[in-house]
Amino acid sequence: MSQILPLPRIDVSAYHGEDGSVTYDVELIRHEGQDGFDVLATFGDADAAEAFIEKYMGDHPEGGG
Repeated sequence: MSQILPLPRIDVSAYHGEDGSVTYDVELIRHEGQDGFDVLATFGDADAAEAFIEKYMGDHPEGGG
């Protein structure tokens, strides 16, 4: 059974480039479905993406934090 997470929430999408690089998009999911998210930031480093998420969640406890 899959778990439905409350909205809004933060997700990270990782995209692998042909050159072996990885790009991380930090997304705020507002609702399920098409156009239901905003990309808050893009990083080339997983640690930087994680630090951004921690700061964002601390700054926005009412929405995604």
